Amino acid sequence: MTPAPQSNKIKPWVWIVVAVVVLAIVVTVIYVATKQSQPPTPPPTTQSSTSNKPTTSPTSSKPTASSAPTTQTNTMTFIYSALPGECFDRQTMKDDSYIFIRPLDCYTPHDSEILFVGDVNATAYPGDDGWSDYVGELCLPAFRDYVGISYSISNLNIAYVTPGESGWNIGNHTLICYVYDETGPVSTPLQGSAR
Repeated sequence: MTPAPQSNKIKPWVWIVVAVVVLAIVVTVIYVATKQSQPPTPPPTTQSSTSNKPTTSPTSSKPTASSAPTTQTNTMTFIYSALPGECFDRQTMKDDSYIFIRPLDCYTPHDSEILFVGDVNATAYPGDDGWSDYVGELCLPAFRDYVGISYSISNLNIAYVTPGESGWNIGNHTLICYVYDETGPVSTPLQGSAR
């Protein structure tokens, strides 16, 4: 009996494996090329009111490394994803070129709450004085609506986050204001507290 001749054909399953490997390589190359071609989002800047009342003239108040959390968890939220009414502890703000907050339940200890998120209507970068004007125009009325009393008679403070000039130049015109209690944490919402 003569042995059956062996075929030099490649088995179909080998072609399938080769196609899957090639596809995975192509997808990886496209992903890496896309990530490298996108400009990074410039970091926002934070500013806060340093005097008690009634002025809102800001000075820089970026969180320092000592005020950043020692470990980063998946519960950190990019500041521009925050919404009015979100509570957080400003001592846990993380600033590694981008500002993050850790949202908290408003009935757990916290000292800050987002009260305004909105775009400003300007054709050029506002600069420090312009941002301060927008805080007065947009955030002070929002403060009154959020807290329940005017900023000028409240014992709470306002801080704000702006995109910085490089962020502005790529289309981020968002102003974020938050109310905070510098005396320490509270375990009830500042919203509607009339404090």
